[in-house]
Amino acid sequence: MTALENIRVALQTFEGHSFQIRGLEDALGVSLFVRKPRQLALTPQGRELQEVLGSAFDNISTTIERLKSVPEPRGVVSVR
Repeated sequence: MTALENIRVALQTFEGHSFQIRGLEDALGVSLFVRKPRQLALTPQGRELQEVLGSAFDNISTTIERLKSVPEPRGVVSVR
């Protein structure tokens, strides 16, 4: 991939995320970010959501790793 293609993908990804965040803000009825030229900061509501989602994603990751480490059952199972 060329540098120009990389930049294009990065911009499209940013625009996509920006669109999704605005949709989430609309659904929640609150702003999650304070938007200024070349600056983005979380609002108090954004910080609260970040905390809760961070914990949730940590729990999901921990559970996935635990499930991956459980050995698959071996043998034949018969159902009658």
